[in-house]
Amino acid sequence: MTALREITAVQQRPGEPPRRWFHAPDMDLFVWREGERIVRLHLAYALREDREHLYEWAADSGARHARIDDGARPGGHPRAPLVGGDAPCDAAALSARFNARAAALDPALRAFVIARLGEWPAAAAPGTASPPRTPSSPATHPPLDPLFVLLGTLAGAMLLVLALVRLAG
Repeated sequence: MTALREITAVQQRPGEPPRRWFHAPDMDLFVWREGERIVRLHLAYALREDREHLYEWAADSGARHARIDDGARPGGHPRAPLVGGDAPCDAAALSARFNARAAALDPALRAFVIARLGEWPAAAAPGTASPPRTPSSPATHPPLDPLFVLLGTLAGAMLLVLALVRLAG
């Protein structure tokens, strides 16, 4: 099992809090900070080669779990990967899986991510869809954040490269 390692060449976007990126072959963690406070995280992971999911948490809107549509279309041209609708989440299994890959991370960061996964509502038991997001502020969020599209595209490209390497090897 490969540990999450930090990718240091992360492009920062003007107007967004600074972000950090940690990568393992089957998992990516993105963390946004305002000062010392984590305000957003994305944990993208592959359940199988053809199934990728995204656990997202934000301080102002709570948590959600979604599947990533890789854009593959039988007999047609592939489309850009997109974050799809809500998907079932086994937060306890995801937390254990993350923890197994997070040994090299700062203990406070690792504990923060595990705590957010541990807060996943009891109503969202394994095998059920994500509960509705309940923002703590009146801000509205677009249904599909362009950042999700970018993350989905990057994740899909990484999965495609991994699949090609496996086929070639």
